[in-house]
Amino acid sequence: MLLCANFFELFSKRRNIIFFFILLFWFIFKIGVYRYVGFPQAVKLSIIVKFLSAGMFLFCIKDILRIKKYKYTSLIAINVILSFLISIFLWDASPYYSVQAQGTSVGLLYIIVYFALRKWKVEKMTVQYVLITLSIIYLLCWGYSLYKMPEMVFGIDRDNNYGEIVEERGFYRLFIPGNISPILSFYFLGIFLNKKKKWGLFLFLVMLLIVILHVGRQIIIWTVIISSIMIFVHYRKSIVYFLFSIILGYISLQFIAEEVPAVSAMIELTDEQGKYFEKDIRVKASKYFIFDYPHNFVTTMLGNGVPAVGSELYRIEQHAVRKGYYQTDVGFIAMYCNYGIITIILFVLLLIKVIRLKVEPNYEYLKYYIYFLYGTYLMSQALTSSIFTLMMAYYVLEKSAKDYKKYKNIADSSINVSNDIIALPN
Repeated sequence: MLLCANFFELFSKRRNIIFFFILLFWFIFKIGVYRYVGFPQAVKLSIIVKFLSAGMFLFCIKDILRIKKYKYTSLIAINVILSFLISIFLWDASPYYSVQAQGTSVGLLYIIVYFALRKWKVEKMTVQYVLITLSIIYLLCWGYSLYKMPEMVFGIDRDNNYGEIVEERGFYRLFIPGNISPILSFYFLGIFLNKKKKWGLFLFLVMLLIVILHVGRQIIIWTVIISSIMIFVHYRKSIVYFLFSIILGYISLQFIAEEVPAVSAMIELTDEQGKYFEKDIRVKASKYFIFDYPHNFVTTMLGNGVPAVGSELYRIEQHAVRKGYYQTDVGFIAMYCNYGIITIILFVLLLIKVIRLKVEPNYEYLKYYIYFLYGTYLMSQALTSSIFTLMMAYYVLEKSAKDYKKYKNIADSSINVSNDIIALPN
């Protein structure tokens, strides 16, 4: 299979092997080894990784300050440092707990992986295979957890009912950290669209089914939306294929909505929430964090910092939690509270840059993975909790864009030389 075609090449160089496993275990340890119940020390291990990652800021500080070269990523990293200092000096937070807060699902500590990749000059193929491998590992953990239900193996028992069926969603809902499996949906769809491999379409549909079985409405909706955009962009010059893809997509969605119990249950839940929009907990949470959360001019621009245990800001945030308001539910509003308007603007500019990047077809799917993270972040913590893999994908795209430009210039030069030869007089 194409998925394994370059693995021999990847492991033919010792350097690639080293960085493959460094990135692989860096991610696995930072999420607490998927919260495997047989390894209770995983939480302590994740804390150690947070401090090692914070130390990487010192290791990469020269690169972080090269704003002219790295632009938006440098400015975001600088703002992470500033929010850390604001948390300490404005809210009397402990540096120890401030570092831990930056490594939570609403923190941006792991943006440092981008600068580490730059410093180490890791090959883009190595990073790509780390992403794919992590997706497969997660799916194995998720599948095994379903098999062992109601016994808890991986994940977090958020509702004290692990193993029970959530009736309103129609299927088991597990909370296992490190879910980047949607990336495989776009990877396999890209194989089908670019290489016309039918098995790519089959595996894409399998991944779509797996996404549906996760019974997360935003993940399902944005996977379908981004996949549709991916198909539209590919077939935009062929009206017949484009219309066929729209009709096929519409029929498929109707079938899924009517015949898959988990999806129909979620649609009913969404309709019910829509009737009481103003009373929806996310709407209330959004209003609270915009209007009632502490702000002044400096924190509006740069944020308050991520609430650290023991600080005054943490006590304010816990007051919101008691009301049922979570930063993990409000996306960019949480970013506004923690990192300010400037960081939001920088992430928007970063997205625009990703859209404008011209990359090799084999890596195009990573752009859609980033679009997916931005979409789901509107009402979740997807972008911040996945900042590690987002920066890995962005790094690969930048490397690919550079190679694409180089190959295109070589091809254009060859064409010009050929034209000059043809134009020579006999």
